[in-house]
Amino acid sequence: MVTRDEHTIGALHTVAIDGDGKPTEIVVATGLLHHDHRTIPIAQVHAADGELNVLTITRAAYGAAPE
Repeated sequence: MVTRDEHTIGALHTVAIDGDGKPTEIVVATGLLHHDHRTIPIAQVHAADGELNVLTITRAAYGAAPE
């Protein structure tokens, strides 16, 4: 996972899916051994593929995301 200001922040852990089968949010695992998790609304995902996921938020905004 990479922020819009090009900081690597962690790895994709989970994608939450609503009742209609649409993604609603992602959970990013961060920290040593990926013990910390942050929830990010799907609207803040700019681009995603099998190798790189880019968020529309900055590293500072990611740090303020709920755990």
